[in-house]
Amino acid sequence: MFRVGRCRAIASVVAFACILVPVLADTGARAQTAPANQPTLEDIAVRDTLIADQETLLNAYRCLFNIDTHVVLGGCTDGHPTLGRTLPGAFTSTPTRQDIAVRDNLIADLEWLLNAYRCQFDIDTEIVPDGCNTPSAQPDPPDLETQAEIIAAETEMAQLVNELRQSLNLALLSYNIELANVARGWSQTMRDTGQFVHNPFYTLQYPPEWQRAGENLATVSGTTLQEAIQIAFASLATSPGHYANMINPDFNQLGIGIAIQGSSVWITQNFAYYP
Repeated sequence: MFRVGRCRAIASVVAFACILVPVLADTGARAQTAPANQPTLEDIAVRDTLIADQETLLNAYRCLFNIDTHVVLGGCTDGHPTLGRTLPGAFTSTPTRQDIAVRDNLIADLEWLLNAYRCQFDIDTEIVPDGCNTPSAQPDPPDLETQAEIIAAETEMAQLVNELRQSLNLALLSYNIELANVARGWSQTMRDTGQFVHNPFYTLQYPPEWQRAGENLATVSGTTLQEAIQIAFASLATSPGHYANMINPDFNQLGIGIAIQGSSVWITQNFAYYP
């Protein structure tokens, strides 16, 4: 199931991409003994509800102030998110400490971005810790741009996959925030450890009831984030196994996770079929 991958150079003197042999899994996750201090489903539910509320409010700010609207799934209509409130996904499997850590990191990132919007547009500033006039609370424009770009890049990668499927008259994949959380967590792990390997436990981290699962990985260095997405997608689309995951008619959901460090980008695509 897990095989050693090969890096493949891209036709560029400054950028290169590396992708791993894709992995597939069928239903049948193995049972695990719960470790000490095992997180509970309530711990997960509280965090997922908060993440959904944060993303809902972020999209409301984006549509209201017409900023980063390309990040809003479904776009904006009359200054409001077209799809309305972001709903938390169901999670009924056994939670792990990594599940909690992934969510806590995402909550911190989303809260930072919310406060940056509040200070930038002078809205709801009374709920910003320490206000907007201190150096610690004042958003740094380059960091704000980077965070927005990462979210936009995840959306762009998902759109590229669906555009490919649409060109082949295949059903589009629904974006699953739970799968995206798994993907984000693994991209961050690869970045932090420097190990470009498949996630050996990705199916255990999926929301339950999946019937088919797959994972694609790519890493690109020496270019911009926007160019990295195009290079990575082109590499995946010309690799038979990765291409097969992206066009697999047995998948109906998708999550994208991106982590960056300097000019290096780590990308994880997580696929699944849920009835």
